[in-house]
Amino acid sequence: MLDSFYDNVLLGVLTKKNVKAHLDWVLETNSYYMPLLKSQPKQFSASWLLIYVPKSIISPGAIRYRGLIDSMEVIRRDGIHTPWDSNQGKSKWQILYELVSLKELLPPIFNRDLEGNEQRISQPRWTTKIAMDRACTVNELLLESESDWWIYDNLKKLGIEFIIKARSSSVTRNQEAESRVWFILHNQGIQIRYAGKSGFIMLNKYGVKKAFMYIENLIENCLLENHEETIKRKADSCAAGLH
Repeated sequence: MLDSFYDNVLLGVLTKKNVKAHLDWVLETNSYYMPLLKSQPKQFSASWLLIYVPKSIISPGAIRYRGLIDSMEVIRRDGIHTPWDSNQGKSKWQILYELVSLKELLPPIFNRDLEGNEQRISQPRWTTKIAMDRACTVNELLLESESDWWIYDNLKKLGIEFIIKARSSSVTRNQEAESRVWFILHNQGIQIRYAGKSGFIMLNKYGVKKAFMYIENLIENCLLENHEETIKRKADSCAAGLH
């Protein structure tokens, strides 16, 4: 498979009732399976697999293994031999991935956001190889394109506080696809994201939308909006003090 920034990466989870046995089985067989879902065509174009290990096994919870998907097969659950019985029904169709180079991630990708909070991870998720390669936390796996990382890195470099919020729509493997995250700037009411061929979008707290073709212009306007908002807050504070 081609080594691409936009290769689909599956974040796999372990069965809740057999977490340790499931992890051991994955590591021993270099295999992973999940239910076959019509709503997830990415299942047939997955290139990499990540394994999330919950804190019940090793604390803190983190993505601790990654492997290259060598092949895949659609198979009934009763055709997959595991030390535990299936909770989904033996006749249910699964997609079985055979892995190569399944290795421990050092350091792991920890389950925490920018504020240090842990999120619940109970279902498989999708991301891209650029996110897998660069992420230090699970939340950063939402940054699926170079443009997302441009915004992220510039905001951090400038010391602008923000949170990442997922959009409902999914990103495709196309470099021109829109981002599936909003960057929400603290205390400003500003939301920004990459919008594909439309460039970068900034939405202020009044609902006014601006588009920029270059990240430099977007960041410059964010700083300007921040400066104007700071002045307004100071003016409002002074006016309130006069009463």
